[in-house]
Parts: sequence; structure tokens; C-alpha cells
Amino acid sequence: MADKKTQNKNRGPKIPLRKPGSDSSNKKKFSIYWIYGIIIVAVLVINYISAGQKTQEVTRKQFEEEMLKQGDVEKVVVVNKNLVEIYIKQDRLNSGKYDDVSQRSFS
Repeated sequence: MADKKTQNKNRGPKIPLRKPGSDSSNKKKFSIYWIYGIIIVAVLVINYISAGQKTQEVTRKQFEEEMLKQGDVEKVVVVNKNLVEIYIKQDRLNSGKYDDVSQRSFS
């Protein structure tokens, strides 16, 4: 029995054991969920902004006679064979002719 007491004395001071993965400093670690949250918020904001733009379908005849000949068109973007985007000049939007599409709605 004397041998056990001398062995315990030779070990030195006892150090409390910590559980694996526990951090004694209370630092918060970065979570991947923050990235997911930022991506979701960005998609919602982009969707909200693009939903505020009003569009209206026009025929080729309306485009050529009412918009193009009068010089209301700023640019035309061809999306595919059946769809084009027509951008109206800002001063023409403010003139009152295009009131139905000039007002942005944030609903």
C-alpha cells in the first residue's frame, strides 16, 4: 500500500479533464447557416426588386407605329424568336403616354 501512495505523489498536480470538443473560451464559431441565410435574403431582395417592374405586351403593329416611329424607344433586347424587351425613353415615360407601365408597384 505504501507503493500506491508514493506513486500518487509522483504524478504531480491533478489537471481536470475536459470533454472533447468543449472550448473553455466562450468564442462563438462561424456557422454555415449564416451563408444559407445570406443567400436566401439576397434571392428574396432580387425577386422583390424585379417584381416591381411593370410590363405590358404589345403587338408588332403597335410597336412599329406607336413607339418606334414616334421615337419613344430607347433600346430593344431580343430575348428569343417570340419575345423582345422594349425599353422606353425616360422623358417619354414621364409624358403621360405610358402611365400604365411607368409606375413601379411594390406590392
